[in-house]
Amino acid sequence: MLDMSGQLNQRAAGLAADAKQKISLGRGLVRSDVSAVLFDEPLTVIDPHLKWQLRRKLKQIHRELKLTLIYVTHDQVEALTFAEEVVVMTRGKAVQVGSAEALFERPAHTFVGHFIGSPGMNFLSAHSANGALEVAGTPLVPTRELPPGALKIGIRPPC
Repeated sequence: MLDMSGQLNQRAAGLAADAKQKISLGRGLVRSDVSAVLFDEPLTVIDPHLKWQLRRKLKQIHRELKLTLIYVTHDQVEALTFAEEVVVMTRGKAVQVGSAEALFERPAHTFVGHFIGSPGMNFLSAHSANGALEVAGTPLVPTRELPPGALKIGIRPPC
């Protein structure tokens, strides 16, 4: 399953970084009392070509064994392509949980809008009152009902 048969006689110290990550995963797979495996920046020190292989292997194991994988990374591309559900955190707090599409299309926090996507969202101050919206002194007609008061409008530049 982990494609390590050829390395069974080697000591872990002599293995490449991707093989060490596979050993870590294997330890979680053989224990019956493990229901989730935590990976903390697992692909940071791995060659880019091997990253894709290991990422594919992790997805396969997740699908086949229905094992929960908690994957910590600062790489938004890695998080968004790998995860079914992403938790975006800033300053030690979870600010939004959702699919990659939801985080990109409907950020619920300015940090998420800045962090997800390249380039990140730009934000403008706005004010809503009596069904009208004013952005930078320009009145606009909103396409949906907005709460009255001060708002922030997120604009994502075209990719």
